[in-house]
Amino acid sequence: MINKLLNKLFLNKCISYSKYNDNWCLRIEDYYLVCKNIIFDEEELIYELLRKQDMGDKNSLKSSFLSENMHKKIISIEMDDANQLKLRFHEGLNLLISSDNTGESFQWAVNKTGEPPEKCKNIMICFLKQKIEIDNDLLEAV
Repeated sequence: MINKLLNKLFLNKCISYSKYNDNWCLRIEDYYLVCKNIIFDEEELIYELLRKQDMGDKNSLKSSFLSENMHKKIISIEMDDANQLKLRFHEGLNLLISSDNTGESFQWAVNKTGEPPEKCKNIMICFLKQKIEIDNDLLEAV
């Protein structure tokens, strides 16, 4: 059911807006994917090259990668056994929404406001220990 909902919300749609302020916030059509950590393929390799030249930080690099993926269609979204989300983009970089952030109140959430999950109603939210909650009332509106 969760994979089906994620596909309904995000498949063949594009990121049109992103920001970082304690959480990553990605606007995908009418919904927001708010998450603690995003990881791109090849991120570590490129970051190490930049770090050796004392050029930039990880969040700046992630922002650049997000910009590269803006307005490119999401061609697949998969959730693994640890409830991490893997988004593949048409002619873009693969994006992993990580769920291994220990000590955090949530890992990722889907809502209509882009606010942190504790400040709004969420359609879906992934907590620590891979627990996912779905708001059935909000789900009906999707």
